[in-house]
Amino acid sequence: MELHLSAISEAIAVVKQLEAELKVLVRMLNDSRHRLRVDAIFELEFRHEPKVDEAAPIPVRRLEGSDAVDAAIDVLTCITMKETQNAKETLRSPGVVGLPREVIDKIIETNELRSKLEMLIGKIKKPKDRRMVWRKFEAISPKQAMRCTPILKNPQNINFFWTDTGTSGSRHVASDLVKEWEELFFELHDRRPTMADAPKGSVEEGFMTAIDLLRKLGHEQVAIWRPVKPHIRARVREGEAPVRPIISSVPFVYDIDECKFAPTIKPLLSYDVVTARRKSAGREPLLEKYPYIKKMNLYQYREPHRVYGPLVQKAESDSFPASIDE
Repeated sequence: MELHLSAISEAIAVVKQLEAELKVLVRMLNDSRHRLRVDAIFELEFRHEPKVDEAAPIPVRRLEGSDAVDAAIDVLTCITMKETQNAKETLRSPGVVGLPREVIDKIIETNELRSKLEMLIGKIKKPKDRRMVWRKFEAISPKQAMRCTPILKNPQNINFFWTDTGTSGSRHVASDLVKEWEELFFELHDRRPTMADAPKGSVEEGFMTAIDLLRKLGHEQVAIWRPVKPHIRARVREGEAPVRPIISSVPFVYDIDECKFAPTIKPLLSYDVVTARRKSAGREPLLEKYPYIKKMNLYQYREPHRVYGPLVQKAESDSFPASIDE
């Protein structure tokens, strides 16, 4: 409990510090507008709905002139919700921007704060305790607060593209989810869940039924899979280093004094779900066709891909984490 309280208090302090440093960054960016080089910035509208429409296209507009500069400054510094922004989506304006060295240094400082905030939030295991952090601030977007700005040293080529999936999934062990859901129920109702006192047709009954179904799977690994907006990526070549894919919902930035020439950029195009599905056709699905627990978007893996036991920790990647960025 002391660890949670300490992490909560420290996270709140870091958010306050981040807000202050981002205000400084806004001033620095505006003061050096004439020195910014916006090689590309792409505007994506909010969906205005809490649920993702899997069939909806996503229009992309390339901004120019002062509109491009304004959009770049906004997405590099904004961690609060826009009036038209749904709580489940984030501000996304990918692009490429050359900045003065002193601005890059300030972005490095704010990235360190964002990373520290992500680490502290990761220590707070209970959702209600995490909400205690965000409720201290007005209309803040947790994902926008924790995502870092990717800084490039010698960009040569940057090719933007959409991933061909409109889903987001996470792997879990069924028995771990049972414990997690029972604890959540206990937090909400101050008692351990039982079917006996759950009213027929109630949310509680549905929740308990889901827990009972999940308990039957034991230590089998399962997936929670839901539709989301497709992710934006970029294949980036820096100097002689191999090309690497990087999550790119915010602009890449680089030191304009070190890179006299803008990198070659393949622009982000509007997303067309028909084209995306055509590209992914023929791939063997990992999950069963129908959910094991529909209300929870919970699926079993198909028999050839079914695994039992603890999750294996993935090795660290150079990419920025999708869980934060997207």
